[in-house]
Amino acid sequence: MENKCKIYIVTHKKFQVPNNSIYEPIQVGKKRTNIDLKITSDDTRDNIADKNANYCELTALYWIWKNIKKVKVIGICHYRRYFTKLKWSNKEKFFLKQKDINRLLDKYEIIVPKKTNLKKYSVKDWYVKCDGREKDLVTTKKVIEELFPDYAKSYETVLQQSEAFYCNMFIMKKELMDKYCEWLFKILSLVEEKTDLSDYSPTEARIYGYLSEILLNVWVLKNKLNYCEIPVVNIETSLKWKLQHRN
Repeated sequence: MENKCKIYIVTHKKFQVPNNSIYEPIQVGKKRTNIDLKITSDDTRDNIADKNANYCELTALYWIWKNIKKVKVIGICHYRRYFTKLKWSNKEKFFLKQKDINRLLDKYEIIVPKKTNLKKYSVKDWYVKCDGREKDLVTTKKVIEELFPDYAKSYETVLQQSEAFYCNMFIMKKELMDKYCEWLFKILSLVEEKTDLSDYSPTEARIYGYLSEILLNVWVLKNKLNYCEIPVVNIETSLKWKLQHRN
């Protein structure tokens, strides 16, 4: 029988898996670390696991896209970050459940994290300040203009905004996710062909994971998707820290 929903938890280390059958861990980076967690891994079947240092959690997304066929709804979260109904608690009982997801997807096309307000920074400025190099954004623009010119305006709009969805987390129907992945990986593949990472720092070399955070916003905007923003809790962040930084 087909599974109704599966939320894949991307991880590179052992952690406490939520006690709910819709959550399933998937290991990334096993080839680089030689750590075998004895769970589903992104280096089996059709995969791009060798690119994990540059694609980050996207090697898991690629694996899910290519290899999972009998799941109607797919979600992506991280071993320490989950969609929650109560943002000031890290308790598992508040993580989204099957019934919550069903209810939301009856109204919305995609579930995404609450937008991060960058305040005085634009998405472009934030990328250059924290993640990568401005030329990465220029290359991506040229690739979009070449492959999907009707997305170019939305790309520029997102770069100038001061808020965006981050963390590469979402929940949506598998059919819609397939369309997103087809678009996303086609762009990133060509950006990769045009980018020399030889002098990039380890952080800068995570380029495709960082760019995809921006591209999810572009895809949602251009396709006018009806989205629902849900809080994300980091279970490794203390409640005291969150209360101190709630504004």
